[in-house]
Amino acid sequence: MPALSSGTSNVGLDLWPQKDINEYLVAESPLLGLLKKRTDFNEDNWHIGFGTGTPQGVGPVFQFAKEGKTSSTADQFTIRAKTLYAIFSIEGRIIRQSKKNGALLVKPYARESKNSISQWKREMSAFLYGNGGGSIGQIDPTGFDPNSRTFRLRDPSKVRFFSRYQKLWFATGNDGSIDPGTPLPGGGGGVAGGVNNGFVTIEEISRSGDTRGTIVIKEPSLNSVVQGITANDFIFRRGVFGNVVTGIQGWIPPGKPGGINPVTGLPIPDNFLGSRSKRSADSDIYAGMRIDGRRAGGIFQCGMLAATALVDSGAKPDTWLMSTFDWNKLRVELSAAGSLTYNTTPAAGIGKYKPGATYKSIVIMGPAGEIDVFPDPDCPTGRSLMTQLDTWTLALTNELVQLVEDPMMEENADSWESRFVGDHELYNEMPAYTATLQHAEGA
Repeated sequence: MPALSSGTSNVGLDLWPQKDINEYLVAESPLLGLLKKRTDFNEDNWHIGFGTGTPQGVGPVFQFAKEGKTSSTADQFTIRAKTLYAIFSIEGRIIRQSKKNGALLVKPYARESKNSISQWKREMSAFLYGNGGGSIGQIDPTGFDPNSRTFRLRDPSKVRFFSRYQKLWFATGNDGSIDPGTPLPGGGGGVAGGVNNGFVTIEEISRSGDTRGTIVIKEPSLNSVVQGITANDFIFRRGVFGNVVTGIQGWIPPGKPGGINPVTGLPIPDNFLGSRSKRSADSDIYAGMRIDGRRAGGIFQCGMLAATALVDSGAKPDTWLMSTFDWNKLRVELSAAGSLTYNTTPAAGIGKYKPGATYKSIVIMGPAGEIDVFPDPDCPTGRSLMTQLDTWTLALTNELVQLVEDPMMEENADSWESRFVGDHELYNEMPAYTATLQHAEGA
């Protein structure tokens, strides 16, 4: 496919220099912006080592200290970069008209490219809180009719991940995080499925009111195009299934590894990223802590339970991420107690570049020092994350996102294609220094 002529090939780079891409991506995206980043992920695999045990040759009696002596123990996770594209096109007519007046190309290119990178940002922010499966929602079984054109999301707040003309896949008994064929809980002999054959295209979306989370498809009915679609099926963007960044809930699942995910009802993988031991051997060390704060007496008290547990395990928690809804509830709690303090934190660097974005937080005092509490619209409502932030790293191949320089002519279409692309994976060097906190039923 030929590239554009030199008169127009630089429009993308003029509109989107790398620093502007970086600034746009981290603006108003706390988790994406705060994560430490490494830009040298240029190998097929990285092995991430972490300690699982300390030497035991300690004691006041030499004989017993010597007999109890052991070496430190360690394990490792193996990560591989995951790729995320955002592709957009410009009509051939606009390209031809711009040959004599390059300004004609600027507005269409700016509009399409901004919409494209905005979608990349939204997807990536969602995946960072996910488990690597890539599911963006689940069908609400209430009133579900496979013969209709309509379904509703079980969690209506996830409607922000859906848009008109988006193409969707469905999977039965699998959110993409477990291998198809894995036995499902319940004793009924059910197994996790793969992606059901067929896909749908979104025609309408309800984003507010009593019908919030209701989606209407373009096709005549759900089961006319998707084989075996059922209530409770998990929903994916077409092309996504177990092939995205391993997010927070992959590393720190809401239930114990080898057990059942309390949110999805699915098994939580015990084998994880090639570690030598099953995570259930020491779930706090391998998969972080789980704090049930539903009856703690408020979000703040739940946070104190988590902070205390983390400090007792050797961590110094400094970051607490939660949904905007939960953050506002915490704000009200602290305001009523007369102890509301704010702070501003800058985004982490991307290679040598230091973004100008900052994030507002509420500051609370934990057992080991101040903890910044950030509102993040992509964090699940009713479940938050407290951590020692420097244990997390987002590994990148050169840049967070790069714009492929020259638009290329599309085959069988009168249009020219450009793309944003990023290669990345999230990893944690001390899972025991992170806790997932449950504040609400079903979260």
